[in-house]
Amino acid sequence: MFDKKPKLLSIDDSHLIRVSDSNQEIFELYSNLNSINDGGKDDEDGSALGFLDSQASILSIQIEVQDPSTKSRNNLLIKKNNSNNDGADDSNHTRDKKGKIKRLKNRRTIDSESYRSSEHQKGRLIQANIYQDIQSIHHRRGDTGSILWRSTLHLSQLLWYDLLYPPPSNDSQSTKTLLDMSLLITDTRILELGSGTGSLAILCDSMFPKDSSSSSSSSTLSSRTTRPKPVFNPSSTTWTLSDRSDQLQTIVKNFRLNCSTPNIPDRYTIQEIDWLEVEKAWSRRRSKIDANQKDISPSSSIFAEFNGEGFDLILVVDCIYHENLILPLIRTIDHLSKPSNDSSSATLVLVVSELRSHEISELFISSWLDLHDWNIFRINSQKLRNDIVDLKMAKPRYAIWCGWKKN
Repeated sequence: MFDKKPKLLSIDDSHLIRVSDSNQEIFELYSNLNSINDGGKDDEDGSALGFLDSQASILSIQIEVQDPSTKSRNNLLIKKNNSNNDGADDSNHTRDKKGKIKRLKNRRTIDSESYRSSEHQKGRLIQANIYQDIQSIHHRRGDTGSILWRSTLHLSQLLWYDLLYPPPSNDSQSTKTLLDMSLLITDTRILELGSGTGSLAILCDSMFPKDSSSSSSSSTLSSRTTRPKPVFNPSSTTWTLSDRSDQLQTIVKNFRLNCSTPNIPDRYTIQEIDWLEVEKAWSRRRSKIDANQKDISPSSSIFAEFNGEGFDLILVVDCIYHENLILPLIRTIDHLSKPSNDSSSATLVLVVSELRSHEISELFISSWLDLHDWNIFRINSQKLRNDIVDLKMAKPRYAIWCGWKKN
């Protein structure tokens, strides 16, 4: 069907839809979206564009991850703080997953340990306080990285479910996790482009085992014998968060807001990657290739900053927004991705996007296809973890594409 897929991509091949025509791809996506939208009604919290709240300086996020066998609906709780105090939350209210305001009976943050031991609600509560640079949002033209976007929350929720509650081994639908979670959290070099607030890494941070005992204790949430308890080795996974230079301080601030120590954990690197600058390096390399000269290895340019080892996974979460940045983004992806060789798999590129402008989405796909040396697929979201009630990432408003270079 296609070149050998990267070992990190574990979803069943039958759930991969090859993308070969941008017009057909966009027609299918938006036709499905329009047919599902009930008169434009939207049960999503936040704006129609995809961000949660552009007025709050601090968003306190709580994501519930519960055993799918209970058939419980997922809850996403968001507390807002509109003050300029970065550490305190002065709000007495929270919003439920439908965006309705309700008063908190107790302002104290829910403790995840007591939550897990609850007799009626067993699961995991993922919490984070996310700082948003409100001044930049309203005064810096074209700024989209200073606020939290829904796609980040929903992808982190999916990954947590895949980690804690993988599909039962007797699942008749051939459902598998999107990624090989054991490999992801123990031995993967991750690059995130357009990291924005750094929320995805922060929400996923406690996934990574520090030792076998800590990882095994977190996996005791699964009680069904068909869901074996995973035991993971200590993690050597690294995560590079990247964005423009003027965005990096927001990422640093959010790590400090959520870490128990003032130092950012060693696994994370916060790196400036300007897509326009990488595009220049990409163009120089392409010019050499077109002139039949010796290829310029990516390790001789910006790749050298990452020890020339390459990345196993490049994450692109809700970066498809500005028309004039589509080509620089595609060329950055191409420049920083490696094909497979005898010793390692190809870089897996995972693109998650909320569907907004069909013209921008079509431009992204057509530009990616124009590279010609890529395997590009869409994940069939209708078959994405059917055992989970109301999984937002499986809704037709989101597209998940994956790709890797051909050999």
